[in-house]
Amino acid sequence: MTFHPFLLLLLLAVTVNSKKHAGLVGDCGSTGTRIFFYQVDVEQGGEKLTDLAVRKVSTLTPGASTQWRSGTLEDVLAADLVEAVEPIIKEVKDDGSIATWHGLSLLGTGGIRRMNATSREDLWARLKRELTAKLPRVSIEVGDIPEIPSRHCSCQNRLLRKRSRWSRWSAWTLARGT
Repeated sequence: MTFHPFLLLLLLAVTVNSKKHAGLVGDCGSTGTRIFFYQVDVEQGGEKLTDLAVRKVSTLTPGASTQWRSGTLEDVLAADLVEAVEPIIKEVKDDGSIATWHGLSLLGTGGIRRMNATSREDLWARLKRELTAKLPRVSIEVGDIPEIPSRHCSCQNRLLRKRSRWSRWSAWTLARGT
């Protein structure tokens, strides 16, 4: 077998410039919370997505806004979220190819965005406090889904074309490492 130094250099260059990011993202809507596991391969400091894999983990019902109103947010939703994401967290810890783990992000859509600001802030604070206590080693972010700067979701990026605003935000955020 002939040694090809050029192939070795090419492989090293690809390995150095490519990074796999992963994270759990929960779409907290009015009818339920849908949890997805994203894996994104990025190059050039997050400017170029080279691969995007999305796997639905679970759908938890009823929605976070309904559970907040009924008083079961901490008891039921937080416990169900932990039960749903713990196997993925273990999978990530065992996977040596993931360079950056972004933890769990819960984003308000639908019913949560329609809540008044004080109620939304209370819901997010209570849910984050409970999840942080149950998953102390996992980064947890909560809040309404933000706008994506238009320059980052242009149709030039074939991996984000034809994806929902929520999915584009999730992939873009993981790729940017924020």
